[in-house]
Amino acid sequence: GDEVKRLIRSIQVFEADITLFVSCTQVVADELPVKYPDLRLAIYPRLDKYRNHISWNWHGRKDMERMPGDVWPNFNLEKTILMRLALSSGARGVWYVDADVVLVGKLQEHPWEVKAGLSPHNILPERADQFGYFNSGVVYFSAIPMADKWIQSTFSSTKLLQTRDQHGLTIFRKDPDAFENYCGVDVGMYQIRDRHNKEQEEIYDLVRCENGEIMFKSCVVSSFHYHLGEDGPKLQTVIQRAIEDCNHPALEVFPKGHARYPAHPPNAVEPVRKNGRNIPLNSPDSGIPGNVVVVAVLTHLNTPLTRLLDSLTNTNVQKTVIAAISEGNAPKVTGMYKNLKFAFWRHMHEKFRHPDTWLWPTADEMIQTGQWTPFRQIKFDLMRTAFENGATGVWYLSEDVAVKGPLPVFPPEKKIALIRHSPVPAHQPKNGTGIFDEGVMYVADKATLHRMETLMKTPENYDSLDGSPELQELSCTEGTVPGRRHPMPVIKCGDDKFWLYPR
Repeated sequence: GDEVKRLIRSIQVFEADITLFVSCTQVVADELPVKYPDLRLAIYPRLDKYRNHISWNWHGRKDMERMPGDVWPNFNLEKTILMRLALSSGARGVWYVDADVVLVGKLQEHPWEVKAGLSPHNILPERADQFGYFNSGVVYFSAIPMADKWIQSTFSSTKLLQTRDQHGLTIFRKDPDAFENYCGVDVGMYQIRDRHNKEQEEIYDLVRCENGEIMFKSCVVSSFHYHLGEDGPKLQTVIQRAIEDCNHPALEVFPKGHARYPAHPPNAVEPVRKNGRNIPLNSPDSGIPGNVVVVAVLTHLNTPLTRLLDSLTNTNVQKTVIAAISEGNAPKVTGMYKNLKFAFWRHMHEKFRHPDTWLWPTADEMIQTGQWTPFRQIKFDLMRTAFENGATGVWYLSEDVAVKGPLPVFPPEKKIALIRHSPVPAHQPKNGTGIFDEGVMYVADKATLHRMETLMKTPENYDSLDGSPELQELSCTEGTVPGRRHPMPVIKCGDDKFWLYPR
């Protein structure tokens, strides 16, 4: 993927003479020597045994974390086996780096007495208690017993499974042969974002060029640690700017204009944050006054969400999309969908992430924990924002929907549009959502929205609307569309204007 290519390119620029030990699948083992003939590679195809659990994205990790036994810790500690192999081959010391790390300088050189070099998270104490004091993504060892000690500590830990390998490193805090790496090693997103860092505010501006060096705070940076998705694009933009300002050698890794995400996309309506709350702007460029608005909750830019946004683009729906979205995805979305206008509310839905792992819960998990109704409330908050800014009608579309034509127009007496839950198993209702599916919802005005919001919080939900003259029920038929391997069931509603895909 792009992150691996970025890491390897940075190694070629800053550490071209090292031997790169790689643990991978057999397919990758066959490809690497062909793609990178100039690198000295020691390849160990050890990961095929995990292939049923690895999709090489966040969901693959989630699958392994939820499996019984120690699948995730065993996978995560493959790095210790690789480090042992490197040390056994005669290396004086070995650095392990995660695939989402990128070098912007040479690796730190430790003196001979350092048996372990570890990178503190440098985050809030309560966050460190959740995720571990040290980050396991950048680790230095010069002695095999230290790797063994890490393994033993990890499997004896009673901490949360997802971060147990990082908690296993805590044992080295009192080890006289272990030292903390320089503060410019492993500069991670968690040190910059306000939800984790000690400053409790976003400090992107502390990544800068100073005297020809890439700096973070008072530290010369040699490596950054961040994913290209989620919140990564904003940090990448800041790093790019610093590299260009310095005319830094890392330009060979980040060439000018590479993956540039504008800090303030010209077609986006940026919200104002005040006292930690998101305040939407009234803007003549927003496209809101006098228009029907589409509302969406964007958690990840996964296939369903890009399918939804693609469909809005392809059907020439020149409307504003008001979205709850993460900080990192906002510029990415506006860059990908330039003919749609966006008004963003940031962080609105992130409170629903698991506090220990920062993963998104499933709908069933939210139902069990009592979060389902508050999560559903988000759509009403977004729709209210549209009406407060002059919208003349609002559609809410969930991530499993694709729009296949112009949005329907209803007579004035029709204040609400809904579809019934489908009998198709893939579209069965979640607990407590009644006979109507709120994945496609139209509301004509603010007063009607208030009534809908009240109904949403009752056990009957919207059932009392059945037969109401205000309701425009969107009739649906079952169908299929081609899938990657097999036909995929879809529900086609509203004269085939809305397609509902399996959840």
